[in-house]
Amino acid sequence: MKHKKIKKLLPLFFSVMICTFPVSAANENIALLDELQTVQTEEEGSIEIELTDGGVGTTKEDVVFEYAKVADVVDGEYELLEAYQGSGIDLNAIETAEQLEEAALELSAYKTSDGSCTTDADGKAIIKDLDVGVYLLYASEHKRYDDITPLLIAIPTWGEQEGDMLYDVKVIPKHTPVPPGKIITDTPDSERDHVKTGDNVNIALCMAGVIVGATLIGTMLAFFYQKRKKNYEEK
Repeated sequence: MKHKKIKKLLPLFFSVMICTFPVSAANENIALLDELQTVQTEEEGSIEIELTDGGVGTTKEDVVFEYAKVADVVDGEYELLEAYQGSGIDLNAIETAEQLEEAALELSAYKTSDGSCTTDADGKAIIKDLDVGVYLLYASEHKRYDDITPLLIAIPTWGEQEGDMLYDVKVIPKHTPVPPGKIITDTPDSERDHVKTGDNVNIALCMAGVIVGATLIGTMLAFFYQKRKKNYEEK
């Protein structure tokens, strides 16, 4: 029964992504075997990340991902690590992709990290030497890219086409366009434009100050002139 729960849950780990497949072959129907006792817990795996093109003005380069192990495989079930048990999440009770995405979002709020990786110019990055278990993956720096949905990834994963457990998994995270103006390009041209804009504002303020000062001085001089003229006429 416990092994059936594992088989039921694992396909969901990949339905919250745009696409997920092992490095060796594209396979969108990934699930674990019923016989999880065949998993070699001493084995290590990897997660390769590949970003697809984002919205206008975005770049796939220099997106920083944090990863954290959140659960072990114990007696055919997923068991949250102690640090996350306070969340009340039961990975074995999840039945829909929406519930799994909510679990990933809630776990990402802990802001824990076992390490990080940064995408290259092609939007790719790889995390190696990962123990067997369930991992949370979320973006911590993506100012020049779309919003990225946190996700949960299981190692190992069952590959239908290969007929074997796969410890090296490739994922393409789900991402959504951000509102206009949120993307920060940080280009030299924009910096120069920013300086020019600031200079214009400062010049305008200085000119306004000069005009106000000149007006006050003129008013005071006129006042003293009229007062002096009046005193002279009275004499």
